[in-house]
Amino acid sequence: MPGLHIGCSVVDTLLYSTFECLYNQTCINLLLNYMPTVTNQYRYGMNISAINSSVISRFKTNTAIETIADELFIEEWKTNSYYSSFYNQCAPNYCSYKTQKDHYIIYTSSKILGLYGGLIVALRFIIPFITKIIFNILKRCQNNTITPNE
Repeated sequence: MPGLHIGCSVVDTLLYSTFECLYNQTCINLLLNYMPTVTNQYRYGMNISAINSSVISRFKTNTAIETIADELFIEEWKTNSYYSSFYNQCAPNYCSYKTQKDHYIIYTSSKILGLYGGLIVALRFIIPFITKIIFNILKRCQNNTITPNE
């Protein structure tokens, strides 16, 4: 079957396959023969026909389903924003808006105070340790002085 890739799992098989078979009516008929429940519905008026390949699409017929799923199966995304139309339909009596000012002074001062407090706590633990090391070094230097005997 064209476009069918077998993977280690069902999900891999689906994601690595393509929709090539759905563009070919004989391939669709072959698929219907392998699925008896769908074949019964097909006989009772369900019409399954191939996808028209002449319709322009941004996806090729051999594009992997994973790629199309990554694009959310969207052919074209249009964003039309007409604020004047919205305003006319809404017809408000008056319009107002708020501006939000950032409080940089409060933010900066709280960061500085937090840094200051953190430094004080850290230095309370570090300074006694450093002073002990300095005093030990000074004691060793004083004990190593040689006095001459007369």
